[in-house]
Amino acid sequence: MTDTPQVQATLHAALRVHLELHQAIGEQRGVAQGERVSGSSEAQVPINLDAMDQRDLLGDQLIGWASMIEEETGEQCTRLNAQTAGRWMVERAAWIAGAEWAPEMIEELRTTTKRSEAMLGQLPKRTPITVPCQCGQRQWIIHETTMIVKCAAGHESTLADHGALPQGQPLTVTQAARLLDMSRSTIQSMISRGLVDAIRRDDGVPLIPRHEITKFRERLAI
Repeated sequence: MTDTPQVQATLHAALRVHLELHQAIGEQRGVAQGERVSGSSEAQVPINLDAMDQRDLLGDQLIGWASMIEEETGEQCTRLNAQTAGRWMVERAAWIAGAEWAPEMIEELRTTTKRSEAMLGQLPKRTPITVPCQCGQRQWIIHETTMIVKCAAGHESTLADHGALPQGQPLTVTQAARLLDMSRSTIQSMISRGLVDAIRRDDGVPLIPRHEITKFRERLAI
């Protein structure tokens, strides 16, 4: 027997994962569909088509079940898209729980949501950088086997060689944590354990030389 909390939990999970996929694909598209670099015939970062297919499949399922509810209840879901359809169904979770097809809906959405979550785990993580590229375009750190920096125009460089690290200037713990995708406490611990050498300002605040970030990244890549 299906109950209302089951329906709500299933729909909330599907909505969350669908939105996360949509945002992740949007970030990829932002990098991949920027201005092309002079002499380049195509964008430099491929969009994950499997992720797009999975997002669309989950969206189609949400819309399909919402359409069935519309037919059976005579109600209408305005602006029928995946997110509005899902939220509209959450509001009718009690009614859905009593429908004979509710177990089928839950099973289908759970299966696709699980596959979508696995797909999210395969997408390279991208961290936006507040400092623009030298060309003026927005840029991201792309966390793959070797972290690189790529802007919307397709310019690419290693993290250590890029302007994301202030030239000649040591980094604060916060800046180092952001660039290495670690917590501030982890960076502080590495300094305390001697894994990263830091210098101290007059007020005692630790600063990490640029070359220390480069050395640590090289160790991570081994």
